[in-house]
Amino acid sequence: MFLISVGIRKEHLRFRQHLPTEMAHYATDCWDAEIFTSYGWLECVGIADRSCFDLNAHAEATNTDLAYKQMLEKPIECEVLFLTKPSGITVMKAFKKDGKLVKEWIEALPQDQLSALDKTVSSTGSMDVEIDGKTFTLLKEQLIFDRKVEKTTCRSFTPGVIEPSFGMDRIFFSMMEHSYFSRPSEADKTDDKQTRGVLSFAAKIAPYKVSILPLDQRIGRDEKYMTLTSTLRAELSSLGISYTIDESSTTIGKRYSRNDELGSPFALTLDFETLQDSTATLRVRDEMDQVRLPLAGLASVIRDLCAGEITWAATMARFPHRRSGEEAFTDPK
Repeated sequence: MFLISVGIRKEHLRFRQHLPTEMAHYATDCWDAEIFTSYGWLECVGIADRSCFDLNAHAEATNTDLAYKQMLEKPIECEVLFLTKPSGITVMKAFKKDGKLVKEWIEALPQDQLSALDKTVSSTGSMDVEIDGKTFTLLKEQLIFDRKVEKTTCRSFTPGVIEPSFGMDRIFFSMMEHSYFSRPSEADKTDDKQTRGVLSFAAKIAPYKVSILPLDQRIGRDEKYMTLTSTLRAELSSLGISYTIDESSTTIGKRYSRNDELGSPFALTLDFETLQDSTATLRVRDEMDQVRLPLAGLASVIRDLCAGEITWAATMARFPHRRSGEEAFTDPK
């Protein structure tokens, strides 16, 4: 979801599971998010299931309990098996200097393993176990277990850790490559035949959200234009919307193309009609469709478009609009 939201093409994104021979010793599973680029498939995100390796290692090194305690809404009653005190003394005497090691190993066994040990010893009379590289034979007469019912109000466990590791340089390169496309300049009403590059950045990550463009220099010299843009710039800044202003003398088509190359998702054109009714034309970068809307509240519309709270289609349905190549505006009313 993150990669697609920043402009990675879905058809050029895949996940690949690591082979057992590829995984690090601490991982129980690992997947890579790979992005297809001009260099082939690149690993850009590694996602490792480290289970509880990290917390167990920290807990052992610092002698600190790092288990998570979860309070239960309804206590759980269960029968538990435990080594009796006399049996513990018997084990200590039987194995002498290793007696404490064997006793603590038995007492630390999970309930399912302890139950299995009891059944095996009871049926066969003995069982060989390996503890810290040593083999010990446990006899039936050494192991006397008792049972009791315990009420559990808290569940304790060591959480597993899922570690996603993002290669931001590769993701940024892939994002740039996947966002770039080119179109003939005449499609954007410029007066030359050169190909124009476009960076179709998602609005949420575009460095500049909107470009403010006077139709020509006569507009830019008008006193009302100065007043309107001053107010608009203050509103955009108050909402944290970054913008550029291009008041150069080149044609509006070429200025559109300049800002398309910067990746600005929207361009706002102020023309002679703006000086009369304080409305302006908002152009979307990729489709080159336009809507005509009042300057009052325009900053909020751009903020909502960039945040994904409204769509461009909904904006076109709300205001008079013109699709790319059409001459006249269509009023949705």
